[in-house]
Formats: sequence, C-alpha cells, structure tokens
Amino acid sequence: MAGTPQDYRNIGNDCVTITEMLSRQVYDPEIHLRDGEQGPPVDKTKIRIERYIEDALLGPANANPRKLVKTASESNAAPPQCAGAQGSPLTL
Repeated sequence: MAGTPQDYRNIGNDCVTITEMLSRQVYDPEIHLRDGEQGPPVDKTKIRIERYIEDALLGPANANPRKLVKTASESNAAPPQCAGAQGSPLTL
C-alpha cells in the first residue's frame, strides 16, 4: 500500500511500464500501421492500443466495445491530487 509520495510515484511508474508492455504485445506495425504513417513510439501507448482495438473489433457489432476502450483510455489521466497518507492531499 502506498503511503508516501515516492510510493505513489513508484505505482505510477509501474503502471506506465505495464501499459507500455501491453502496447508492445498488441501493436504490430505490419498490421496496424496505415499507408503513409510512421509507427508511434512505445510511449504513445494510447495510440498504439486504440489502433489495435480498431482493427481487432471491426464492424457495427463491436461499436460499444470500441467506445468502452476509448472512454477508458481517455479517463486514464491522473487527477491533479490523490489522497496521500491518512487522507491528506498529495499533489502529483
């Protein structure tokens, strides 16, 4: 459990690492890169994962799952403050 600002930073860094690992697994430039585009770097995980979802969940029947993933990735941004130890605000 996080209790210090450093703990919270470490958790955030771990989340970034995991998301980048996921991005590496699902994004394949041979499949997901469009003509004339340059491949997004690994740290552009939102772009890479959204492109995977666009290609993996084709058609009108998958509109809701695509929307869910897009909404989840957009709400992924950290709030300006998180609760720190014992409920005190922690500015990020």
